[in-house]
Amino acid sequence: MSDTMQMSARHVVECCVAGSCIYEGPPAVEILRAEGITPSSVEDHSAALVLKYCIDKDAQGLPWDIALIGSETEIPMDDLYKFVDHSLGLANMRAHTQRLKEIAAFDEASECAVRLSESLDASTPRGDGYDAIQRAYSRLEVLLGESTSAVTSAAEVDCDPTAQFEQARKGEYNGTRWRWDKFNQLLVCLKPRTLNVFAAQPSCGKTTIACDQIEHALSLGIPQAVATIEVSNADIMIKLAAIRAGVNLHELQSGEYSSTELNKFKVAYDQIKREPLYLMDNGSATIFDVLRFFESCGKNHGCKNYWLDYLTLLSETKDERSGNRSRSVGRWCQLLKAFAKKHDACVNVLSQLSRDMNNKSKETTPPLPTVQNLRDSGEIEQHADAVIMLSKLPGRPWSEFGLGKDWPMIVDIAKNRSGPVGMLSFIFVQRLQLFVHESKYAAYKGDF
Repeated sequence: MSDTMQMSARHVVECCVAGSCIYEGPPAVEILRAEGITPSSVEDHSAALVLKYCIDKDAQGLPWDIALIGSETEIPMDDLYKFVDHSLGLANMRAHTQRLKEIAAFDEASECAVRLSESLDASTPRGDGYDAIQRAYSRLEVLLGESTSAVTSAAEVDCDPTAQFEQARKGEYNGTRWRWDKFNQLLVCLKPRTLNVFAAQPSCGKTTIACDQIEHALSLGIPQAVATIEVSNADIMIKLAAIRAGVNLHELQSGEYSSTELNKFKVAYDQIKREPLYLMDNGSATIFDVLRFFESCGKNHGCKNYWLDYLTLLSETKDERSGNRSRSVGRWCQLLKAFAKKHDACVNVLSQLSRDMNNKSKETTPPLPTVQNLRDSGEIEQHADAVIMLSKLPGRPWSEFGLGKDWPMIVDIAKNRSGPVGMLSFIFVQRLQLFVHESKYAAYKGDF
């Protein structure tokens, strides 16, 4: 190709992408060098820009893909899409069909990519087909490591449970301890390689109980990664600061506070800003946006505790929109659990219980939920290691849960894969945004 000193932008991108991390081939620089291709040998201006960009990235050992090229060069994305046409897609996708089938065995959504890779022909436009393949390889890169079918012998399992048990006897645990002693008695700690689900009806304190635990972990210097779909980063930080300061957030927001309370909040907020807290708020985030954020927090900041608020608000990807929403939620849980296992981390997700819970009386709080209410929302319970359900004490007048009241709550450890389950009586101290076990409620002044 270099003999004619002419090369189309499409062929440049084909050579480069064929060697990118997406396709796990040799570095693009090696392919280009073997072909004798340099930026100066390419007459097409856009092709030369793409080529220079890819060579520079490879030289720095940095990853790149088509989306990065479009965002970091002056070449319009529409032009780039035209470069990556049938000759690129068909040649490389067929070469990796077996790899895609391995992914599909793990993630049903990737079956779409397999079908596309086997059916593309010269008339197939660039678009959904290439997108699906790229997403499939991203899943593999983030979640599955080198092989989905690797076999590990018992002798190769890297685990020393005896040492962990001996440490636990000394009060040293392989994971972050919970804020509440009753949680520690049942769940021990936020264990590595686990997926915990906090579930509740609306306005039962899902985000608040998560923030209570996050603030506790931060006070111990333990990094926390929080991805929110509905709540902003600023709102999370304000809630955490109010919890730490022990001040009434509602009074602060309504202007009914003392100078002492405001000063306490300022001190706490400055502390939160210096804590190892990493946030992402994205109202249109997909599961892969969340996983990339978690991956970055783990790699760059040493995070082992991850939070998602909340699961069922995630946006579906193109290949999920035509399917069943419940099945999509189940796949998301599967991917989050795979992430936790791969990264030796604890992933905590918030989820809403089914709205069709039977409430026989509109004047009193509904009966306690069951795991079935959660299972209806995408088989979440199947993949979770622990399910923690929050609910207002059933059969009580709604007037007991008004503004300024301390709410009687039931915290149901409904599933615990490695320990006991049970219902715990808690009080939500509304003015402090704090959940406390009823045995310790006497230390707090409230209206309950």
